[in-house]
Amino acid sequence: MKIIDLNFKEIFLAILILLSFFTNFRFSYLPIGLSELLFFPLMIYAIYIFLFKQGSKINFYDDGFLVFLTLLLISFFTLISMNLNLLNSEFKHINMLHNSFAFIYLTMLVFIFIILQPNYEKLFNILIVLFFFISLFFYCYTFFNEEFLGRSLFYANTKLKSLFAKNHHQLAFFSTLVFFLTLNNLKQTRNLILIFPLFFYLYFLYLLKSDGNNFGFLLSLFFSLIIFTLIKSKIYRINKIIILIFILILFLLPYILSLNINFNKSFYEIINNKNILFRIKFIQNFIEKTTFIDYLIGHGPGGFVTSNLQSNHLREVHNTFFDLLLYSGIFSFILLIYIYYKTISKLIYNNMFILMILVLYIFFYSLTHNIIRYPIFWIIILYILSTKIHKNENEI
Repeated sequence: MKIIDLNFKEIFLAILILLSFFTNFRFSYLPIGLSELLFFPLMIYAIYIFLFKQGSKINFYDDGFLVFLTLLLISFFTLISMNLNLLNSEFKHINMLHNSFAFIYLTMLVFIFIILQPNYEKLFNILIVLFFFISLFFYCYTFFNEEFLGRSLFYANTKLKSLFAKNHHQLAFFSTLVFFLTLNNLKQTRNLILIFPLFFYLYFLYLLKSDGNNFGFLLSLFFSLIIFTLIKSKIYRINKIIILIFILILFLLPYILSLNINFNKSFYEIINNKNILFRIKFIQNFIEKTTFIDYLIGHGPGGFVTSNLQSNHLREVHNTFFDLLLYSGIFSFILLIYIYYKTISKLIYNNMFILMILVLYIFFYSLTHNIIRYPIFWIIILYILSTKIHKNENEI
């Protein structure tokens, strides 16, 4: 039985995505790492294909093109707001150039995927296998050495393994995404070999002890089970208005709770988790500092809010929606909400239960982390929106 069906286009793109997980291996302060080494030749090849081969065959009205337009808008408003701040001598942000380059890079990366039109099932199969062996190698390596090429494989002088990622939260996020992709491919291909990486990723998540990741994982399972029950029992028909309201309520929940002082006191006593408490404080500082103009056109990329971790230490909000709102304003924020709405509604109406759990997990995780710079997030959304899914009532 073949583990993967080799295809060079999918291999190179899978390696590109895998290398983007290596956030602990950067060549400079700018977002230049291992994945960029492969990005530039692929970019040249994609431009050649677009200009001389099949550029006229690209469907610019496809839902997947919405992802490209969103990133293009984010890049545009991010650069505008950044330059306005520089003109006004407002150097309030950290990682300003890092974020600007990151969004331009993501825009071009999505362009590559749209032009090359890979077979996503093959691509994800290759990614699953590569990620399994690479993670297994680094995991075993930590028993003999704490560093690899001068980079620590543990998070901030703790025993939590971060391996090739910047911290254990990132590694848990990447592992969870690949876990769901493995589960989805196992369901589609019936390739029993995929069971081995599947259980390894679950064990990996247990070791990493990322509370925010585990919380998002459980919430996605809980809400997916509710949706599944409603669909199967035919008690209630899910419609697009309900889906949109559902997304907006879930998004507004941390915003509203952060304003409620009585809730905060009870929350502190019950949860007693510093990471979650810090994130609530970030949201509170965001609400206090953000002006109407910031909401409209953004305040520029990078960290802006203060934290109670260190005095005068600027941080990001650690909420994808609020951070995006701060980077580039209300228009790109609305587009991101719309993308989630389109993605979730498409999966529900086509009974793609595993992928629905995956997108809900990404949504919940994004409420306590900023994930819009991760290429894998945009590629998964691009895959779902651009792939033709034929409805099957027995799919779930």
